[in-house]
Amino acid sequence: MLNANNCYPLIYTDPPFTLTLPLLYGLKYIMSARKKRRDIDKAISHLMNYPGPNEEWNHRLESVTDELILPIANSLSISVEEAGAFFMEGPFGHMLFGFAFEEYATALWDGEPLSLIGKYLKKRGWRESTTGQRYLKAFDESDLKFWEVTKIKLDSHIDIRPYGSKDKPIRVKEKAATHDLYQWDAIVARVLKLDGEYIFSGSILPFKPDIAQQLQSALEGISKNTLIMMTQLVKEGELEELPDDMDMINQEEYEANLPSLAFQFWGLNVYSLLMSDAPDFRNMDDEAIDISELHFPIIGDRALIIRLLDGSEQTDKLMQEDAWLWLPESPRGPQENTYISGNILLAETRLQFQTNSSERAQRGEEFVSGLLGDLLGTPLTLHENMQMQSDDSSGVSLLDDMSPEVQAVVVEQLNNHYRQTLDESIPMLNGKSPRQCAADPKLKSEVIAWLKYPENSNAKSSQANYDFTWMWDELNLTSD
Repeated sequence: MLNANNCYPLIYTDPPFTLTLPLLYGLKYIMSARKKRRDIDKAISHLMNYPGPNEEWNHRLESVTDELILPIANSLSISVEEAGAFFMEGPFGHMLFGFAFEEYATALWDGEPLSLIGKYLKKRGWRESTTGQRYLKAFDESDLKFWEVTKIKLDSHIDIRPYGSKDKPIRVKEKAATHDLYQWDAIVARVLKLDGEYIFSGSILPFKPDIAQQLQSALEGISKNTLIMMTQLVKEGELEELPDDMDMINQEEYEANLPSLAFQFWGLNVYSLLMSDAPDFRNMDDEAIDISELHFPIIGDRALIIRLLDGSEQTDKLMQEDAWLWLPESPRGPQENTYISGNILLAETRLQFQTNSSERAQRGEEFVSGLLGDLLGTPLTLHENMQMQSDDSSGVSLLDDMSPEVQAVVVEQLNNHYRQTLDESIPMLNGKSPRQCAADPKLKSEVIAWLKYPENSNAKSSQANYDFTWMWDELNLTSD
């Protein structure tokens, strides 16, 4: 991994080879791959240290950076200097520099026939190896594009396709980014083809599905605005008729605006995540609100469980059958008033405990386990975001590792949650329900984008392994 002034960590594809040959040939293969990697690294290092052919290039990188920052600064009503300092001096400085450098290095300035890379190859390309020269040429010929991630294999590759399309995905050999990207994420990046393999150039802007959908809408708006402008020129007599090559004009406008719009959406999202303070809702015990449920499988005498709950001084039986309030002493001290801290519901195969904070959930687990002991099994905790937690210190609890009984409880809970969601008003769908959108051909693309969002969130959680296939079937939709 090389950098310029320690501020541009480049993401490189690992050598796209698999050791399937005998050991001797395999070692030779590795040596060859490492040499190619070194040749590419040297070429990039030399390019980044190349000042340009003349003094006109002295401020061009700074100009590109300012052009990227300006729309963000205007949107936030702060100065370009403030916005620049936020990104350059913060944890995302390498991403700003990397994105700006790639735009600077591949641009054709003021009608010049060669980019910075082209000029470097013409003047100093002789110093590079054949691999380094081919890499820089592929880099120079690459285009920035908007991609959707369709599949990931950790430490190996990423499958991507143009965002919003149904094209067959291409496989990009990659290692580092497989740890940061997930299915249905979107990226804006350059993809190079070298030795029959696809690789990323280095700079990648990632987007969650909801932000990606907003960016796509903004990009589609460019084509609409271009058509409106051309139509107006026809009405005013400036043009006789709409150009025959409107599709090409729209594509050129799309490509010209993609870098600025993509960086603006990415930058504003990063700024809001780092600078905004989430509202702090707390309960009477001064604990952060986090709706939590504990599900204890019943393994003992159910009648005895009911008698113990009825007899506890910390529970109050409700009129509803097999339901109790939990009324413990406040953790702030015995002098405080006792108030309702949770609910207990006894189902046929499990005891369900619900409360409104993680701390109360922990105290509730201690109470229930202490009262009912071996009558119940190990509980599973569900939070409002429907992610699962276990007592394992690693925080990892895959559905596949759970007992069939616990799996059934979790899947039932998640099924009920998501089935209800299909008929609810969704802000991302402009207040319509997923079912309504799925039934409207004009809105199918929007509900498909929404369906990818929970799948994407699930993939990012090491605590879940839920299969969303039934939701696609329920709405008669496909992701392809």
